[in-house]
Amino acid sequence: MYWTFQDWGGRNSNDLIEQHNGTWGLVMDEEQSVRANFTPISINIQDAVVQEGDTGTAAMTFNVTLLTPASELMTLNTTQAMGAAVAGLDYVTASGTVVFQLEIKLRQSQVQVRGDLLDEADETFDVILSDPGGVIPLNETGVGTILDDDDQPNLTMVPSIDLFEGNSGE
Repeated sequence: MYWTFQDWGGRNSNDLIEQHNGTWGLVMDEEQSVRANFTPISINIQDAVVQEGDTGTAAMTFNVTLLTPASELMTLNTTQAMGAAVAGLDYVTASGTVVFQLEIKLRQSQVQVRGDLLDEADETFDVILSDPGGVIPLNETGVGTILDDDDQPNLTMVPSIDLFEGNSGE
């Protein structure tokens, strides 16, 4: 498990292990000469939105954040899961990794969204963080929303034509 280290300073306790402000800490002796708290590192992926466009691809960017900076190199995997958006048709399917170097709190994961000329409802898919090691996921699924930008088709009414079919006999 990944943890951050901080000095508590000046608290009075005879406990060897205690909880303070939602984090666990260690007191080395009763004189309080060594104190430390260890906060588990938590991760979050935010939802993302992009307009689809008519051709080519558009990058949809998901922000992946740590609540405290990484104290060592950390790597997480990303995958996508279909919602209303269809993998391979509405977006490019690709697994990836998000790497946090020391002291880094923000990284991004991108998915390429394919443009089209079809009028359709807005569509969604998920980007899922996996293999977080000891990181505690606050939110391990980001929802990607593809906004449709195509106009509804225009229908033209053709006046009815009456055609009389004769009987030529044969």
